[in-house]
Amino acid sequence: MGAVGSGLWNRELVQAADRHWISGGVAIIYLQLRLPGEHADKVIRQWETEVESLFWKQGIGDERYYFLGKVGKGRSMQAIAKEAANRLVRGLGAICGKDSQCCFQLGTVCAAAPSPEWTIEGVLLHMIIDVHAQAGARPDTDERKGASSSVMLERSFTIGRLASSIPEFQPHARVSDVAQLFHTRPREQGVAVVSDGKPVGLIMKEKLHQLLAGQFGLPLYYNRPVEKIMESQPLVVDEGMPVEEVSQLAMSREYSNLYDIVFITREERFVGAASIRAILESITALRTEEARTANPLTGLPGNASIHAELMGRMADKRPFAIIYADLDYFKWFNDCFGFGLGDELIRYLASLLEDVLSRYEEEDSSFIGHIGGDDFIVMLSPDSVDIICADLIERFDRGVKMFYGGVQVAEVEDRYGNTVSQEGVTLSLSVLYCTNEFSLSLEDIAMYAARLKKRAKLVKGSVCVSEPLSRMGHV
Repeated sequence: MGAVGSGLWNRELVQAADRHWISGGVAIIYLQLRLPGEHADKVIRQWETEVESLFWKQGIGDERYYFLGKVGKGRSMQAIAKEAANRLVRGLGAICGKDSQCCFQLGTVCAAAPSPEWTIEGVLLHMIIDVHAQAGARPDTDERKGASSSVMLERSFTIGRLASSIPEFQPHARVSDVAQLFHTRPREQGVAVVSDGKPVGLIMKEKLHQLLAGQFGLPLYYNRPVEKIMESQPLVVDEGMPVEEVSQLAMSREYSNLYDIVFITREERFVGAASIRAILESITALRTEEARTANPLTGLPGNASIHAELMGRMADKRPFAIIYADLDYFKWFNDCFGFGLGDELIRYLASLLEDVLSRYEEEDSSFIGHIGGDDFIVMLSPDSVDIICADLIERFDRGVKMFYGGVQVAEVEDRYGNTVSQEGVTLSLSVLYCTNEFSLSLEDIAMYAARLKKRAKLVKGSVCVSEPLSRMGHV
């Protein structure tokens, strides 16, 4: 094993991953130690020295991320990662014995070289999210294979994923000690002042140099305790806070503190820090991925985001509702009025969904996705579904008439070419209430939604039909 870097989401990691992708692929092994101890640490340290493909690692509290690259010819990246993961599981399993399920959790994900439309940061972002989504995984107790028994997909990239270790000092440490550290480790941009495991202050290298460079800086401050000169109100956030929120907090600080490191805690105890650069790069990667996967016609989240949102809500184990919205006789409309106006009608429905949802739902509690064509999906709390659906139908039936250009429509054609007595395009809303009382799969939900959609199509005019999943044949 060569030199191994550390720290998540920095330029060196991205460059290292790029080099390894050229060689054949990258894998991430995620380890969470539930019962850490001296013996487990010894096994892990030994494992790290034996894994030739390891090129990057990062520990955040009891969580550890290991980045592996392809080494040599012949074996695939999947085989390399599987062997490394199995070796780690066997080592830890030997210590934990029958209690291995309670001692640690393991997840592994591999990725080949990204295609041109993907950014390296975007691929790494999804790999980190995917491998951390296996936090519920348990090692297979029969074969010690580390197979996942459950998967939880995060809908938000949290600041804890960006936590990197930085030097720590006690409040009574001397300023000279910090200055010496910055001199011997020029890559360090700041240090944390920690007392009883809690961050109480920050010293940024640039500010310290400015302080000591003054006319009386050295004699006044060099031998004083760091608590006398530290920034005593650094930005401290919990590891579970979304990166977007942390970015807003960081960029709203005074200009003099704008680029200060952000401290990250778990249950108020210091676990690491993130630079503004790392935060902004992760935001950029998130935005790039959102734009890449969004529906090009409406800009709404596409199928990848819909899948992640649905998995996240199912994993939350809290009741929620799904509204499937689609247009009736949309093919007839396209044939009569043209595809350009058809696209405008789809965009109108998208904006109508956004406007109505904003009236009744908190911004963070609802989700609108564009499945494709004239099909949309909404996920929201079940309490406001009835009033939202009623408002949608009333506003759509009133607003769709402007797309006919003054033409009075009395008949339409269905998709089979049959003439139907109908005053134009209508809106069908199919509502599923997910109580999370039952174990559901995405296939279950899709099947029940299709069944409900057929019922809605049998009703003339704009309509809303709904059922709880428990009444649709689920056992």
